Amino acid sequence: MTSLWPDDLVATQDLNVPVHVLREQAAELTRLTDGKIVGFVSTYPVNETFVHSFSLQCPALDDYSFKLFDVQHPLDAYPVSIIVPNERNLPGMPAYREIECFDEKQFEAELRTVLSSHRVKKVINSLLSQVSDIGK
Repeated sequence: MTSLWPDDLVATQDLNVPVHVLREQAAELTRLTDGKIVGFVSTYPVNETFVHSFSLQCPALDDYSFKLFDVQHPLDAYPVSIIVPNERNLPGMPAYREIECFDEKQFEAELRTVLSSHRVKKVINSLLSQVSDIGK
């Protein structure tokens, strides 16, 4: 049978799609914590978009997991939205905020800000403290 598909159908993409960036950061967190905290990314489709949940898991705490944030984007990767819980839980304030990024460079810059936030550091330090108390 003769293929009717075009020759350039499967072109190599140089785009570092959001899920790859997230998985790289999950692996880096696992490395930085010597596996005490494992970063992982779950992906699921919602209508015509992808949602990636970035979570932490602690093997020493019966695999306790904690979702840090979600990333949502259309099939073609950009624009992407980072959906993070608000650090301040004030009455009348939305529970989440959405950070929109229009390209890979902006996504990485905003993701760096999210990963460096007080909330993320507090969660990671709390989990590490609990893990270090095990076996004492």
